[in-house]
Amino acid sequence: MANIARALKQDLDKLKKPTVVCLCGSTKFKQEFIKANFEETMAGKIVLTVGFFAHVESDIHILTLEEKKALDELHKRKIDLADEVLFLNVYGYLGDSSISELNYAYKHSKRVRFLEIPPQEGDSRLIQVCDKCFQASCWQGEFMCDDAHGAGTVYRTVRQLKALNLEHPSYWKTDKELADE
Repeated sequence: MANIARALKQDLDKLKKPTVVCLCGSTKFKQEFIKANFEETMAGKIVLTVGFFAHVESDIHILTLEEKKALDELHKRKIDLADEVLFLNVYGYLGDSSISELNYAYKHSKRVRFLEIPPQEGDSRLIQVCDKCFQASCWQGEFMCDDAHGAGTVYRTVRQLKALNLEHPSYWKTDKELADE
């Protein structure tokens, strides 16, 4: 009986679909993409990754704006195919395209993992905000924008939110900075 159970388990294991993981992050970090591709493959996963490292292979081809937009959309289709998304946030860095992909992955309920723990300090920290007005204070219920009832949330870095200049300047101060005033 034990042999039958073992054989059945082996047959079922063969039928399991491997997890599909999509790698996201800045193409500045080519070596990290290569390493993650190897590690995820060796873990038995199907890996979807970038097809071109635009930041470090400009001697091969310089992307036009139209090509960049098309590749960004193509990468989102890879996220659609994936069971999970691994963000290669080297030194905590996520550029605009990566943040767009992160928002897309969350919006489509993908499992999300990070190479490094997302930064919790400084201007590269991710903040969840209202997807209509891009204010954290709206999403947190401190006030509600006109579109809040139909709104969702997205992630933006503190740097991006500061550039929009939508929050009161004191919003970005730490408790210590506020106490020192």
